Amino acid sequence: MAQGRSLVGTAPAAPTVSASNGGVKIQWAAGAGSHNVYRATSSNGPWMAVALMRSGTSIMDAPAQEGVAYYYAVSANGQNSESPLSPSRPATP
Repeated sequence: MAQGRSLVGTAPAAPTVSASNGGVKIQWAAGAGSHNVYRATSSNGPWMAVALMRSGTSIMDAPAQEGVAYYYAVSANGQNSESPLSPSRPATP
């Protein structure tokens, strides 16, 4: 989560993830003006920001190391605030 930002609102629904050769596609439901996408190698983090999406509801995280389990979660952004993280979902490219 971004430092210095307050948590507001509810967490988005868990993203849908699907692995392919060398990458992972992450999709989530629209709802906020923008979303942050996070990745970790454990379901409990630590979380690393993968992307800030000002529009759209999917990204491809590539390249990703094959055979490594990644966990993905998303948050919704408001003005100077960020929602809690969604539940995480795993994928192994």
